[in-house]
Amino acid sequence: DNYGYYAYSNKDIYWSQAPEYNWVEINELGTIIPKPVNQNDFTQTVALPFTFKYYGNDFTQIRISSDGWVAFGNGTQTAFENHPLPYSDNINNMVSVFWDDLFTNAVAPDAKLLFYSDVPNNRFIIEWYKVPHVTDIDERETFQIILLDPIYYPTSTGDGEIIFQYHDVEEPASVTIGIENSSEDIGLQYLFDEVYDVTANELQNELAIKLTTKTPTITHIEEAGENE
Repeated sequence: DNYGYYAYSNKDIYWSQAPEYNWVEINELGTIIPKPVNQNDFTQTVALPFTFKYYGNDFTQIRISSDGWVAFGNGTQTAFENHPLPYSDNINNMVSVFWDDLFTNAVAPDAKLLFYSDVPNNRFIIEWYKVPHVTDIDERETFQIILLDPIYYPTSTGDGEIIFQYHDVEEPASVTIGIENSSEDIGLQYLFDEVYDVTANELQNELAIKLTTKTPTITHIEEAGENE
């Protein structure tokens, strides 16, 4: 984007910055954000275990939404209807991993929204575990956001790296994946309503996407076409 963020998936094998898919299950470890009674859309602010720099600004809190997004800074805003990013509304600094209308008042006792501070690995993990779409309880999505502590995972700009991971993808037809800044005038969109960026890989099980300000460097490619 115009600030300097890039998105790399684990399918981008020719780029050194491509992440590895490495699912970190926190279902039995994390702190659950409880779903309010008879309320599908909810957001809770939690404290980060480290200062995270995002679009040049430092944050110590993050808003976690039931609808597949987070936003840096505090607040309780909700937004169930996904839009392209950047998008001008009352939620700035948004990070959308799977923005859609999720959770339901129907019976789904195993659906969870939770977070976990992985101190030994200097990262903060947020997971949506077996969450249904509001219109279909049988379509369960499991995905997560991993924030890497900028002190231990440095970039030239000082901005922290963000990893999206997708364990189970059932119905991504009306989903936004991307990020935006505090002014909501700069962003990087990976996917909106089945329209992908021309360089993006299709959303699927065991996909990882890293958002970072590290500029692309190509890996060594053999003449036969294999990369090392």
